Amino acid sequence: MEDTKCRQHHALAVPLPWQGHINPLMRLCKRLAAEHAFTITFLDIHLHHEEAAAAESSPAAHQEPSPAPAAAAHDVEFSPPDPAQKLDIRRARLSLYLPPPSSSAAMLEGLFEGVQTLAPQIEQLLLRLQQQHPPITCLISDLFVTAATQHLADKLQLPRVALIPCSHSIILHFHHLLEGGFSLEEVMKVSIQRELLRENVFKEGLQGLPTLKVDDLMENFGEDFFMYTFTCQALQETKNKAHAFVVNSFEEIEGNALKVNMKAPLYAVGPLVEPLEKEASTSLLEEDDACLLWLDQQPCSSVLFISFGSFASISLAQFEELVVGLLSSRQRFLWVFRPNLINDTVFTTFPEQLLSESCGRGYVVSWAPQVKVLSHCSIHGFLTHCGWNSTLEAISKGIPMICFPYFVDQFMDAKLIVEEWKVGLRLRKSKESGLVDREEVERAI
Repeated sequence: MEDTKCRQHHALAVPLPWQGHINPLMRLCKRLAAEHAFTITFLDIHLHHEEAAAAESSPAAHQEPSPAPAAAAHDVEFSPPDPAQKLDIRRARLSLYLPPPSSSAAMLEGLFEGVQTLAPQIEQLLLRLQQQHPPITCLISDLFVTAATQHLADKLQLPRVALIPCSHSIILHFHHLLEGGFSLEEVMKVSIQRELLRENVFKEGLQGLPTLKVDDLMENFGEDFFMYTFTCQALQETKNKAHAFVVNSFEEIEGNALKVNMKAPLYAVGPLVEPLEKEASTSLLEEDDACLLWLDQQPCSSVLFISFGSFASISLAQFEELVVGLLSSRQRFLWVFRPNLINDTVFTTFPEQLLSESCGRGYVVSWAPQVKVLSHCSIHGFLTHCGWNSTLEAISKGIPMICFPYFVDQFMDAKLIVEEWKVGLRLRKSKESGLVDREEVERAI
């Protein structure tokens, strides 16, 4: 991409259609447009489930916009850049139809495999963009959409840059798996007894990584270890064929991991945490800015922000333990309570009785402008699922964390937060109940 300084670059950006993956890619694109005069075409992939009734009850139902007709390649919807923003960021839209998921594991597998089916449409979009001014010159796509984009970049002789939207440490552990540092069979063996072996050392001496315990490994949904095999395939193809990696991280927090040779060049471009204004919004849920007014009325450094991201869910029993521990602490709180936060219950809003018991110390929203919340002077702590975006946003704002990881990479993130950076505490489950009990919640707060 450095063939000539006077050439105007035009990048097609293809995210994995998942909130935690869309945001960092858009932030990277804004930076390229603002600092390097890139023209960006950002592809919005809208998810729709084939059966509306099933979609309404699925974990993804509350994340995605209302259904729209599927777009054929020549019917891609385009939005021109907003002149007021002075950035040449254009939007294109495709629809992806998926079968209704039967479980969280099935939803993830369906999403990853479904995106691959968009390759013909993405190819036609690339060909169309080659005829525009300026013509397309490169492809920037999420590591997890490698199967849908790398072969297109090769075919059209376009350099592809792969964005790593998670911690580099979790990707590095996949790199070591590919290089023989440990085997998938070893992972499968300890995963069967994960609850019993949590504190056992799994592997030490892996270049760029701290000693890994069983509890630090990616917790896998399903028996086929799809996430491990899928990620390894995407990483191997990217290492062999991509122009470069860019990772949403920075030297001060992952310096050792970033030094490891991954074959393709690697550039740390984080932290990508800038607020996304309405014109460049990628939020799949409607943000409630009213919570900022409530925060304005609270004392400085007095409020605990609670959010488990756009996907994580908890049992009703776990929710009750969290609430009782929180109320017992008499801590002011702002809680993001998504309609699908609690598994298999009728609650679509935070129970009014429980909210009333907070005696005005609590405020609940269905979705919050998280970067703005964490920037507010009244916030002094963050109870989080340890998604990578949330982790970087909290670090950037100097907010300590209470860690309650849910799945996949979040256990590695929690390890980094608690043991390596020492900017948070980890909630521990009771061996008897398998839940984080109310006493543990109150202690951590």
